[in-house]
Amino acid sequence: MTGFHIAEHIPFDELVTLIQEIHRALLPGGGLILETPNPENLTVGLWSFYLDPTHQKPLPPPLLHFVATDTGYGKAIYCALTAPNRRKRARRRAIT
Repeated sequence: MTGFHIAEHIPFDELVTLIQEIHRALLPGGGLILETPNPENLTVGLWSFYLDPTHQKPLPPPLLHFVATDTGYGKAIYCALTAPNRRKRARRRAIT
């Protein structure tokens, strides 16, 4: 089961229930992949997350990891897919 950029739009209590219900409905060996904006990325956590008024609250990776393991998912993995590009930012500063 996958959910790309939906978790941050759901009130937290409802998100926990959704994660629990998906776990209940999964076949043995099935899994859940959730992708959310990464609040550990300062650009996201301090600025761009709030450009979408339908976002509820940032979801820190350790919080989602806890919800998954507490629900019974045997293996919860956090994978940061994006991070600030320091070289690009430095280059922009030099140009402007």
